[in-house]
Amino acid sequence: MKKPIDLSELRKSLPAFIARKRIEHYLGGIYTQAYMRNLDSKGEGPPHVKIGHNVGYLRDSLVDWLELRAGI
Repeated sequence: MKKPIDLSELRKSLPAFIARKRIEHYLGGIYTQAYMRNLDSKGEGPPHVKIGHNVGYLRDSLVDWLELRAGI
């Protein structure tokens, strides 16, 4: 049986806000900035926040979205 992925450590280690341009760094390269931009444009990415010209994700929203994608 497949063991569920535990993202609790990721939730603890991420900063409160993750800039989209730094997403690869924080997620170990699993998702790229360009891929996240594409998902956001289609409404399929995690809820995002725009501050000036910068786009990013609140930690809990991002991890919740990752859990949904992982089927947790």
